[in-house]
Amino acid sequence: TLSSITSWAVFVTGEDPDTATGKVPNGQGLVTQGGNGDPKVFGGPSFINDVELLGIGANLEMRDGNLWYEDPSCPLGGGYIGDGVAVANPLLTFSPSSRGVWCTSQQWDDIIEEPPIPSFALLPTDPGWVASGSCRVFEPGIYTSAPDFGSNAYLQSGNYVFTGGEIEVSHTVVTAGLQGFFGDQQEIDNAPCDAARQVEADGLTPDFGATFYLDNDARFVVDVQGSLEVLRRQQGAKDFVSMQTLPGNTVYHSTGNEILSTGPGSNKQMAMHGQVYTPQGSIVFGNVANSAVAQFSGGVVAAAFTAQSAANVSGFVIQVAGSPQEDDIAYTATATKNGTTQVRVVASLRFAAPASGSGAGSWELALKSWRVCDGLC
Repeated sequence: TLSSITSWAVFVTGEDPDTATGKVPNGQGLVTQGGNGDPKVFGGPSFINDVELLGIGANLEMRDGNLWYEDPSCPLGGGYIGDGVAVANPLLTFSPSSRGVWCTSQQWDDIIEEPPIPSFALLPTDPGWVASGSCRVFEPGIYTSAPDFGSNAYLQSGNYVFTGGEIEVSHTVVTAGLQGFFGDQQEIDNAPCDAARQVEADGLTPDFGATFYLDNDARFVVDVQGSLEVLRRQQGAKDFVSMQTLPGNTVYHSTGNEILSTGPGSNKQMAMHGQVYTPQGSIVFGNVANSAVAQFSGGVVAAAFTAQSAANVSGFVIQVAGSPQEDDIAYTATATKNGTTQVRVVASLRFAAPASGSGAGSWELALKSWRVCDGLC
């Protein structure tokens, strides 16, 4: 049921203030392209504001979660629609098969909350960097132009505000935030910065991790031989965020002007350990090399999301670690010999996500009601 979902793998709002309708055009909200025939996999529940936003051009598997969409005629708490056929697209499948398409009459901004934004009053402006061997070390601050990352860079744990246009990550390895007590493990090697990434050198314990805030027209592009990894930072009581657009950000959904993108071609990597929140911006998860790390492991909230990378890319992950989910499923059996008799059963089906490395989850089935009707129930 909708109320049991605490986090989302991919959440597409369809919002675009730059269009006459204020919406992302049909077919451009949730897009899958390319690959070798193997499905892209979204691990966990996903949401799309309107099924017309679907642009599934390559196999997409929703694993361990339903696909939700908004429809004013649907129950507030959610109603089961069917399997992938319900949206008339054979490229959309679910695993396990008991998952499927659900709808709700709730608006997207009533379902998911914006992560709290901390105060930036004490952050320095353009603090620059210091050298640690061949690593450039940056401290939290407000950056009014794109930082010069050099060949290797480490951004210390804390909050960063970027305000100055496109920030290109090319021919460099950038790591942001010290891995903390949240289970984060560094995925992209950045050996020249290892000394700067020790607890004693970072100097900001116990507040581990980093969050990038994008203001004005700031956006990130991971390009040729570029690697970007942002360890998540806790914001407020329950949110763990890697990147978030501020209300003043003016980079809305448009092709070639994404808030976060990996360009075409090989030799680039990206790992976002926390949520990426940009409800009016778009994200393109572009093609990467077979040896690359390509991960969104904290979920994505965006106006539009495009997944182009092949599912067999090493380290390719789009998922969220959420709480166990519970669905109420109603079954009605009808007998028509010598009149009509119906048996209506409502069962509660609960799926617990697999433990790390186990590869399989567990099911619990509970009978909630059983009703025999002399006629129609």
